[in-house]
Amino acid sequence: MIKKRYYSIHNDFKTGLFSKLFIIIGIFLLFLYLINFVIIFLNEEIRGIIIAFSIIFIGFGIILMLFSYLFNKLDKISEEIENIQDEEN
Repeated sequence: MIKKRYYSIHNDFKTGLFSKLFIIIGIFLLFLYLINFVIIFLNEEIRGIIIAFSIIFIGFGIILMLFSYLFNKLDKISEEIENIQDEEN
């Protein structure tokens, strides 16, 4: 028999934490790119690398934020189903 596993929303694979972390890192890299572009004038390749990583981190942050939002919605739905089942019994 297969054992069912229940995951709590409070332990949602830390998607909320990671989404905030990735977005903060992405914004920091974007800020670093802007400072680099205006003041320092580093090599074009380095600026390209910084903006690429900034876009990647912000993108991952948005995707993880979406997962966190979906986990919250699924938790609310599962609580409603449990409440309905408890009322029936």
